[in-house]
Amino acid sequence: MVAAVDDDDNAAVVLSYAATRAREFGVPLRAVHVWGRAGERIPDADLLLTCLLYDCLPEAEASAAEREILHDDPVPALAALSREALLLVVSASSAAVTADRPLGDTAHGLAGRTACPLVVVAPRQRRR
Repeated sequence: MVAAVDDDDNAAVVLSYAATRAREFGVPLRAVHVWGRAGERIPDADLLLTCLLYDCLPEAEASAAEREILHDDPVPALAALSREALLLVVSASSAAVTADRPLGDTAHGLAGRTACPLVVVAPRQRRR
């Protein structure tokens, strides 16, 4: 079970959904953070992913989750990871969705390109 997360407000809904499915299927949860902006380095990417896990999941599930950090273009990286997954879970968008743009670049790019089923969860509602 692969949960692709970013450092936005949607990590909780992605991790929660993926963790629930992982429990149901009796498989490990694999949390993946992919970033692909040219020249960008996130020296604390592992800390970011660990904090997201412990902020969004019960301690036992957070500590048991596999973690992976990839510096690559998110769509091909996640499509490749889908070959090893039972299910790939992503947020619809890290930005606000609209009727004209219901999916962000990653979710849109993954549609029809994954080797396993793709679950696109609605982004968390932003407070005004």
